[in-house]
Order: sequence, then C-alpha cells, then structure tokens
Amino acid sequence: MKGKYLLAGQVILFLILIYFSNFSLLFTNGFLLVLFALAVGLGLYSIYNMGFDTLSPFPEPKKGGKHVQEGAYKFMRHPMYTALIIFGLSFVLSSPELLNTITYLILIYILDAKASYEEGFLIKIYPTYEVYLENTKKFIPFIY
Repeated sequence: MKGKYLLAGQVILFLILIYFSNFSLLFTNGFLLVLFALAVGLGLYSIYNMGFDTLSPFPEPKKGGKHVQEGAYKFMRHPMYTALIIFGLSFVLSSPELLNTITYLILIYILDAKASYEEGFLIKIYPTYEVYLENTKKFIPFIY
C-alpha cells in the first residue's frame, strides 16, 4: 500500500510542476532544452535496458522480473528516477517560483523514499542486489 501512495505523490507533484512550468521557455532556452532531452534520453534508455517484462511504475517488483545491471543500470541503481529528477529540474527552471522549487524538492524526497522502499524488496528477491547496492550509486554516478 505504501508503494501506491508514493507513486500517487510522485504523479501529483509532477502534474503540479508541469502545470506551473513555462513551456515556451522550456523549448526555446538551449540549456533547458538540453536538460529536457537528457531526461528523455536517459528515461528511454533505462526503459530499453530494463525491458517491459520488468518495468513497473510501482516500487514493488513484478513477479518474474530480473535484476538489470547493464546499460544505464551499470552506473546508477535508479536511472529512471534520475530521468524524472532531471525532467523536474527542467520544469522548475522554466518557472523558478518558490512553489515550484518546494514542489520539486518534495518530489526528490518522494523519489528517494520510493527508491529506498523498492530496494527493500530487491534485496530480498535478488541475491546479487546487496553487492550491486554497495558498488553502484543510487541516482548520480560516483556521487549519490
């Protein structure tokens, strides 16, 4: 049940960021466009690496899924969440108001909590996950 609340929070916060973003600036400012394209690229590459048989928006892993450690997952444990963080950053920078900034910070907190919650399941399901967790950063390669 906790996973559904985390996903709902993530979706609501994203909708708020999208609603208050400045799309004309997002698609005309070179820096914001590069951030947006980076997020799209990383998100699609992560989905490709994971495959649809394992992909789920919920933090609880799908039955019959696999522990992916290649592609983007070689460098970070949650590249799809990283892509969402970059998406959020591009939205908030297109309209850097206090409400957007607070919404974005809460979104990062929710994504971090969701990733940690998911990892609790992954450690139990996949014997290789604990070593992977020790050797691979959560969101930002070599940093966090």
